[in-house]
Amino acid sequence: MLRQVRDQLAALYPTQADARRVADDAGLATEQIEFSDKASNNWHNILSEAQRSNRVRALLAVAHDEYPTNAVLQQAIRDLGQATIFLSYKRNVMPDEPLAQRLYQALRAAGHRVFLDQTMPVGVTWAQEIERQIAACDFFMVLLSAASIQSEMVLAEIRYATQHAQAPARRAYCPFGSILMNRCPIH
Repeated sequence: MLRQVRDQLAALYPTQADARRVADDAGLATEQIEFSDKASNNWHNILSEAQRSNRVRALLAVAHDEYPTNAVLQQAIRDLGQATIFLSYKRNVMPDEPLAQRLYQALRAAGHRVFLDQTMPVGVTWAQEIERQIAACDFFMVLLSAASIQSEMVLAEIRYATQHAQAPARRAYCPFGSILMNRCPIH
């Protein structure tokens, strides 16, 4: 698996500067890594350091954040047991938003890649990025509350995730999870 990941990372991040940035973002001690002009050598050394320091999941999470639909990265994450989770909730509402933020932090701390709309970079086309993230997730988790079931965006995310999960190639990979908050009149 690591050979295929190494080759993929070398293709995605061919320059020494890009490789160093990703390693640094993953929390690796870049001063411990020998860099050269050859991308595959850099990624071999980076992956060796990631294994030594138990940071392979973090390294894959950084790359996956930038390339969420990359099949090699998705498979490597699944092989390591790291899940990609899309978190759907109603923004600016109690208790939805604070709970979403706590779940985001707890799931990230457990080594999972979690998408929360508040983490989107500025300038991204919001609706397209939401669909792209849902398409790339292993798990779709929705926080259900009286406010969220009235939200057009939350309902649209549920519809898209349902359609995407029913595609033959995805059936086994995108299970749903929900958290029911307070008294939530679901019709």
